[in-house]
Amino acid sequence: MPPRRVISVDQKRPLRAQKRRDPSLSNITLCEWFKSTYQQPIALSSVSEILSSRYAFLDDTSVSQRAPTQRSDPKRLQREHWPELKDNLFQWMQGAEQHIMICAITLREKAEFFWRNLEKYQNNIQRQEIQNRRQVDIRGYFGGQS
Repeated sequence: MPPRRVISVDQKRPLRAQKRRDPSLSNITLCEWFKSTYQQPIALSSVSEILSSRYAFLDDTSVSQRAPTQRSDPKRLQREHWPELKDNLFQWMQGAEQHIMICAITLREKAEFFWRNLEKYQNNIQRQEIQNRRQVDIRGYFGGQS
Protein backbone atom coordinates (compact mmCIF):
# COMPACT_ATOMS: atom_id res chain seq x y z
CA MET A 1 0.00 0.00 0.00
CA PRO A 2 1.47 3.41 -0.93
CA PRO A 3 2.11 5.86 1.91
CA ARG A 4 -0.60 8.35 2.77
CA ARG A 5 -0.12 11.82 1.39
CA VAL A 6 -1.66 14.87 2.98
CA ILE A 7 -3.77 17.05 0.72
CA SER A 8 -3.37 20.65 1.83
CA VAL A 9 -6.06 23.29 2.02
CA ASP A 10 -4.34 25.09 -0.87
CA GLN A 11 -4.88 21.96 -2.99
CA LYS A 12 -8.47 21.37 -1.87
CA ARG A 13 -9.66 24.87 -2.81
CA PRO A 14 -8.74 24.59 -6.53
CA LEU A 15 -10.30 21.13 -6.69
CA ARG A 16 -13.60 22.52 -5.41
CA ALA A 17 -13.27 25.52 -7.77
CA GLN A 18 -12.70 23.18 -10.72
CA LYS A 19 -15.94 21.37 -9.92
CA ARG A 20 -17.82 24.68 -9.53
CA ARG A 21 -16.54 25.88 -12.92
CA ASP A 22 -17.73 22.71 -14.63
CA PRO A 23 -20.30 20.76 -12.57
CA SER A 24 -20.50 18.08 -15.26
CA LEU A 25 -16.97 16.84 -14.44
CA SER A 26 -16.98 13.38 -12.90
CA ASN A 27 -14.96 12.58 -9.81
CA ILE A 28 -12.74 10.32 -11.93
CA THR A 29 -11.98 13.26 -14.24
CA LEU A 30 -11.21 15.39 -11.19
CA CYS A 31 -8.82 12.68 -9.93
CA GLU A 32 -6.97 12.86 -13.25
CA TRP A 33 -6.97 16.68 -13.16
CA PHE A 34 -5.55 16.65 -9.62
CA LYS A 35 -2.82 14.18 -10.55
CA SER A 36 -1.76 16.21 -13.60
CA THR A 37 -1.85 19.49 -11.68
CA TYR A 38 -0.08 18.43 -8.48
CA GLN A 39 1.87 15.34 -9.66
CA GLN A 40 0.24 13.52 -6.76
CA PRO A 41 -2.40 10.80 -6.98
CA ILE A 42 -5.67 11.26 -5.12
CA ALA A 43 -8.21 8.61 -4.16
CA LEU A 44 -11.71 8.80 -5.55
CA SER A 45 -13.07 8.77 -1.99
CA SER A 46 -10.89 11.80 -1.14
CA VAL A 47 -12.33 13.73 -4.08
CA SER A 48 -15.85 12.87 -2.91
CA GLU A 49 -15.08 13.99 0.61
CA ILE A 50 -13.43 17.25 -0.50
CA LEU A 51 -16.45 18.07 -2.67
CA SER A 52 -18.88 17.34 0.19
CA SER A 53 -20.54 20.04 2.29
CA ARG A 54 -17.98 19.36 5.02
CA TYR A 55 -15.46 21.46 3.06
CA ALA A 56 -17.90 24.16 1.88
CA PHE A 57 -16.10 26.68 4.11
CA LEU A 58 -13.20 26.57 1.63
CA ASP A 59 -15.40 28.35 -0.91
CA ASP A 60 -15.71 31.39 1.37
CA THR A 61 -13.11 33.95 0.31
CA SER A 62 -13.05 35.67 3.71
CA VAL A 63 -11.84 32.40 5.31
CA SER A 64 -9.17 31.99 2.66
CA GLN A 65 -7.50 35.27 3.60
CA ARG A 66 -4.85 34.22 6.11
CA ALA A 67 -2.89 36.29 8.55
CA PRO A 68 0.75 36.75 7.49
CA THR A 69 1.93 34.71 10.48
CA GLN A 70 0.06 31.60 9.38
CA ARG A 71 1.70 28.89 7.32
CA SER A 72 1.43 29.41 3.59
CA ASP A 73 0.30 25.82 3.08
CA PRO A 74 -1.85 24.75 6.02
CA LYS A 75 -3.14 21.19 6.18
CA ARG A 76 -6.37 22.29 7.83
CA LEU A 77 -8.06 25.46 8.96
CA GLN A 78 -9.31 25.73 12.50
CA ARG A 79 -11.42 28.45 13.94
CA GLU A 80 -10.13 30.42 16.88
CA HIS A 81 -11.69 29.52 20.20
CA TRP A 82 -10.93 32.75 22.06
CA PRO A 83 -10.24 35.54 19.52
CA GLU A 84 -10.69 38.39 22.03
CA LEU A 85 -8.18 36.79 24.38
CA LYS A 86 -5.71 36.35 21.53
CA ASP A 87 -6.17 39.96 20.35
CA ASN A 88 -5.67 41.40 23.85
CA LEU A 89 -2.63 39.24 24.46
CA PHE A 90 -1.13 40.21 21.10
CA GLN A 91 -1.67 43.94 21.76
CA TRP A 92 -0.08 43.62 25.19
CA MET A 93 2.91 41.78 23.68
CA GLN A 94 3.43 44.48 21.07
CA GLY A 95 3.77 47.12 23.79
CA ALA A 96 5.61 45.01 26.35
CA GLU A 97 8.31 43.67 24.02
CA GLN A 98 9.82 47.15 23.84
CA HIS A 99 10.37 47.26 27.61
CA ILE A 100 10.75 43.71 28.92
CA MET A 101 11.83 40.27 27.83
CA ILE A 102 8.72 38.09 27.51
CA CYS A 103 9.11 34.46 28.53
CA ALA A 104 6.56 31.64 28.45
CA ILE A 105 5.70 32.06 32.14
CA THR A 106 5.01 35.78 31.73
CA LEU A 107 2.90 35.10 28.66
CA ARG A 108 0.85 32.47 30.48
CA GLU A 109 0.31 34.74 33.50
CA LYS A 110 -0.85 37.58 31.26
CA ALA A 111 -3.19 35.23 29.35
CA GLU A 112 -4.70 34.11 32.68
CA PHE A 113 -5.06 37.77 33.70
CA PHE A 114 -6.96 38.61 30.50
CA TRP A 115 -9.03 35.42 30.82
CA ARG A 116 -10.18 36.46 34.31
CA ASN A 117 -10.84 40.08 33.35
CA LEU A 118 -12.53 39.87 29.95
CA GLU A 119 -16.30 40.04 30.44
CA LYS A 120 -16.98 37.57 27.65
CA TYR A 121 -15.20 34.78 29.53
CA GLN A 122 -16.65 35.39 33.01
CA ASN A 123 -19.20 32.56 32.66
CA ASN A 124 -16.43 30.17 31.59
CA ILE A 125 -14.43 31.06 34.70
CA GLN A 126 -17.45 30.54 36.96
CA ARG A 127 -18.20 27.19 35.32
CA GLN A 128 -14.59 26.08 35.78
CA GLU A 129 -14.61 27.10 39.46
CA ILE A 130 -17.83 25.15 40.05
CA GLN A 131 -16.38 22.12 38.27
CA ASN A 132 -13.19 22.33 40.36
CA ARG A 133 -15.26 22.52 43.58
CA ARG A 134 -17.27 19.45 42.52
CA GLN A 135 -14.08 17.50 41.89
CA VAL A 136 -12.78 18.43 45.35
CA ASP A 137 -16.14 17.46 46.92
CA ILE A 138 -16.14 14.10 45.14
CA ARG A 139 -12.57 13.34 46.16
CA GLY A 140 -13.43 14.23 49.77
CA TYR A 141 -16.55 12.07 49.69
CA PHE A 142 -14.69 9.01 48.45
CA GLY A 143 -11.83 9.39 50.89
CA GLY A 144 -9.36 10.97 48.45
CA GLN A 145 -7.16 13.92 49.18
CA SER A 146 -8.89 17.26 48.89
